[in-house]
Amino acid sequence: MGLLPRFLRRSPQLEERAMTVAPAGLELTLPYSGERVSPLTCDQNTAVGRAIQLISNDLAKVPRTLMRRTANGAEPDTSSALWRLFDTSPNVEQSGFEFWRYMTSIYCRYGNAFALISKNGRGDVLQLIPMDPQSISIEIDQKGGTFYYNHAELGLLEPEEVFHLRFSGLTDETGVLGLSPVIRGREALGLAKAQEKAGGSVYKNAASPRMALRHPGTLSDKAGARLAEQFSKAHAGPESAGKAILLEEGMDAQILQPLQLESAQWIDARRFSIGEVSRIFGVPAPYLSDNTNSTYSNVNQLVRMYVDGCLSHHAAIWQAEIQFKLLSPDQYLDIDLSYVQRGSFTDEIAALNQAVTSGIMTPNECRHRLGLNPLEGLDAPRLRLDTGVVNQDDENDDRNPFDTDE
Repeated sequence: MGLLPRFLRRSPQLEERAMTVAPAGLELTLPYSGERVSPLTCDQNTAVGRAIQLISNDLAKVPRTLMRRTANGAEPDTSSALWRLFDTSPNVEQSGFEFWRYMTSIYCRYGNAFALISKNGRGDVLQLIPMDPQSISIEIDQKGGTFYYNHAELGLLEPEEVFHLRFSGLTDETGVLGLSPVIRGREALGLAKAQEKAGGSVYKNAASPRMALRHPGTLSDKAGARLAEQFSKAHAGPESAGKAILLEEGMDAQILQPLQLESAQWIDARRFSIGEVSRIFGVPAPYLSDNTNSTYSNVNQLVRMYVDGCLSHHAAIWQAEIQFKLLSPDQYLDIDLSYVQRGSFTDEIAALNQAVTSGIMTPNECRHRLGLNPLEGLDAPRLRLDTGVVNQDDENDDRNPFDTDE
C-alpha cells in the first residue's frame, strides 16, 4: 500500500453518497510472449526503471515558483500559503522533492496518481496526502452526469477533494481515469522479459548447448528419466562449467543444435526492447544507456528532445491540475525546465553574456541563475552603445557626440 496506511490516520472520514458504479481500468491479459508484466513489477526491466527514475527525479528537482499575474507581467507570490505545498512540505510526511518524485513515478506506472486535498474549516489547503491508486475507482451519476472518486476506506470523494494526475494521452472509457503505459505496452515489455529469461536460461547452464546421451542398450522410461536427471544435476549450471564427463556402459554424448546468443540475434533484440521502452515513455534511447546512434554532436539535440518531447508534457500535467484544483485565476505555477538543459559552464557563461549585452537580463539576474548573490549597481538592464534606439529628436540633433562639454 506504500504511504497510504500512515496517511489514512490523518485523513478525514467523509460521508457516503449513493451513486452508480462505473467499472474502470484495463484487464491484465497475458501477452503473447507468455510473460506477465504489471505496474508493480515493471521496473524489473532496467530500461523501464531508468525511464521512470529519470522522469520523476528530473521533474522533482527543477525549480518551481508560484507566480501571481500583475499589471506589468508576473511576480513570485511568496505571501501565499500554497508556496509551501509546492516547494517545501506538501504534507507532514514528505518534502516537496519526495512528493513530486513519488506522485510522478506512481502515475508513470499505474497511469494515475491521487492525493487527498486536506483543508481546514475556512477552505484553505493544508496538505496533499497521497493515496493508493489501486484503492480508487470511479462512480458515475448517469442522471446528473457527475462523477465521484470511490476510495476503499474513505468512501466517496468529491472531484474537488482529490488531486488527480493522469499519464498523458491515455484514459479509460469514462474519460476520468488514466491508463497505465505499462499495461498499454505489455506486449513489448513481455517480449523483453522473455528475452531476459532466454538469456538467463543459457547462462544458467553455463552457456552450454543441449546434449543427447546415447546408450547402446535399451532403457526403460524410468531408467532414462533417472539417467537424464543425474546427468543434468551433475553437469548443468555455471558451477559445473569445465567439469569432466564420465560415461559408463558404452554411452556416448552428442551435441544437439548448438545455441548461441549471437546467432539468435539476442543482443539486437535486447537493444530493440530498449527502443520500445523509449517509445512508451518518451525518453530518448541514449538516456537509457543505448548509445548505438548517439554522437558527440547530437548530445544537445537529445537534451532538447528529452525536455520538449517528454518532461514538458509531464510538467504540463502537473500545472493543469494544480491550476484547476488549487490556484486562483491570477496565480500560476512556473516550472523551470531550463534547469535540465544547462550545458557546460563555458556555454552557459557565453549565453548569459549575450543576454546581458542584449538587454534581456540584468547582471544580477544572471548571477542569480548561477547561484550567486546580487551585487550593488547590477540591477539595471545594459545595452551596447551601438544598439540604442534612434528617435526623431536624435536624427535632428546636430551636436557632436564626442563633445563632452555639453
